[in-house]
Amino acid sequence: MDISKKGSTTAWVKIDEKGNVMEKNSSISNLIASILADRGKQIAIGIEAPMWIPVPTTRVVKGQVQFSMKARFDIEKEKSSQSSNAKGYEWYQGVASSASMKALAICKLLFNEEFLKNNPMKATKNKDEWGDETPLYVFEGYSAGRFKPKNRYNSKEFSSLGLIKEHEIDAFTIASAFLFEKEQVDALPVAFDEHLSIVCPLHSTTVKQTIKKCQSLSQAQPIVSKHKDIVCLWNMVLNGNVSGPKACDVYGFSFV
Repeated sequence: MDISKKGSTTAWVKIDEKGNVMEKNSSISNLIASILADRGKQIAIGIEAPMWIPVPTTRVVKGQVQFSMKARFDIEKEKSSQSSNAKGYEWYQGVASSASMKALAICKLLFNEEFLKNNPMKATKNKDEWGDETPLYVFEGYSAGRFKPKNRYNSKEFSSLGLIKEHEIDAFTIASAFLFEKEQVDALPVAFDEHLSIVCPLHSTTVKQTIKKCQSLSQAQPIVSKHKDIVCLWNMVLNGNVSGPKACDVYGFSFV
């Protein structure tokens, strides 16, 4: 699901295990119906918004307690332009933090108490635990800066799949990024440059960022980011009924 920074606009796209587009819509009611129709199957849901945040660190300066916030992982530090005043894509910046709050509100609407009570479904943030006993896997999609297919939005390749709107394309891209991680299936109709994967080991507050180049699929040495602690929005959405590491996994594709 793509969460837009503009108003209440959003979109979701459902793909199968081969990357074929099965459904696309913007209605939460239709998404609930789609999830219920797939009960008994393994379901993965990804949100294109920061779905976990690191707890700020604090220090005492001249008797005053100050706190500092930092990027969740290395890619978030990339600047939006070459300007000296350019900002990065850190989770606490305006666009990203706005997307998180909208994601929290929309997901609470999606997984409301009545839905969770009447349709109990074990959830996990650990893809290795995802299976018949724990059929719901939740993750985050990263689509910012060069990890956004903004130069491909009007391409015939996406329109041939019935994907016309930007939010639909973003939603399809993050779903495809997870599919590539899990099955090495490239469902994108356009070429990507890199595949991004962020994982958090169990019982840890460190995250590992790994990037694979498209041409060689060679895996770069993971970049580790250490945090004081981590708060995950998926735990709030699912009322704590989700297993796995403190942070959910994050996937994305970069484009030249």
